[in-house]
Amino acid sequence: MILAKISKGNVPVFLKRLMAGYEVVAPVEKDGKFAFSVISDPAKVRLDYDTTILPPKQFLLPPEEKLMEFRRDGSPAKETRDETKRVLFGIHPCDIWGMTILDWIFDGKFPDPYYQTRRKNTITVGLNCTGPRNEYCFCQSMGTYTVDKGYDLMLMEEGDNYIVHIKTDAGNQLVRQNSDMFADATADDTKGLSNTLVNKKMKAKFKRKLDIRNISELLDFTYGSSVWKEYGDKCLSCGACSYVCPDCYCFYVKDKMDLGLQNGERDRSWDCCLYVDFARVAGGHNFRKDKATRLKMRFFHKEKSFIDDYERPACVGCGRCIKSCPAKIDLTEIFAKLRGA
Repeated sequence: MILAKISKGNVPVFLKRLMAGYEVVAPVEKDGKFAFSVISDPAKVRLDYDTTILPPKQFLLPPEEKLMEFRRDGSPAKETRDETKRVLFGIHPCDIWGMTILDWIFDGKFPDPYYQTRRKNTITVGLNCTGPRNEYCFCQSMGTYTVDKGYDLMLMEEGDNYIVHIKTDAGNQLVRQNSDMFADATADDTKGLSNTLVNKKMKAKFKRKLDIRNISELLDFTYGSSVWKEYGDKCLSCGACSYVCPDCYCFYVKDKMDLGLQNGERDRSWDCCLYVDFARVAGGHNFRKDKATRLKMRFFHKEKSFIDDYERPACVGCGRCIKSCPAKIDLTEIFAKLRGA
């Protein structure tokens, strides 16, 4: 493990230098809440933030994006790819896990060149977890409160400094280019490092929990449970849970033409399996026309099918879905009831 250190006072200067060559995205406060945003003033960055409204997913898989432009005159379609050089700064481990899950999807069986281009041009600077920052997160249950991949640099708070784990060559280059602000981490600097990376006392601070033992089999056994209708009746099918999730990745594609029907573009936008039209097919048949079925299938995909394919749930325990749900649907409560059943 290659470690350096930077004083907290030098972080704004470091960010300012990064802004000279990259679009820098970092957490900032907006109306009493926190959001990842392209920054223009490093002084406004808040590394003491709790969970942001939206995850960093929005900068790798935008809510809406243009894929290509085309014309009826026979000329070749023109792809539009985002080549922006970008730094995601201050990303918590659970959100880095979310990005890793997106990597598995979009670098896997059906590679997505638009996502891959953004990912290739993105440097990730993580910020270690020091415990729950709100009542909703349960990343300790999902094993995502620490991470050992998916980032270039990891900042770990130690007094007036950040100990910096240099993970990749890209991260090492940033440190070397700003060597006047970084120093080698000494034995005294790192003596508490193991407690920073895996801190049992910190883990015990989490009050919300999800028992994921044999969760795939649990869903099989409770497929016909009345719990699904109980919560399906509450669900508003608004899609908020999917939109704030770090690793929900469903999208739909549509073509738009101008009024003269000569020029057009192909766009894609986030979609959600809770929408009434999500499973509607040609002829008007809908495989999941009732809310309870759609809610159940969302859970089956994230907590069963994903385990079958990737050996872990597609949930990182950030708690955004619980916090954002207007119907107060809590997935940890659902699974507790299923286990009780």
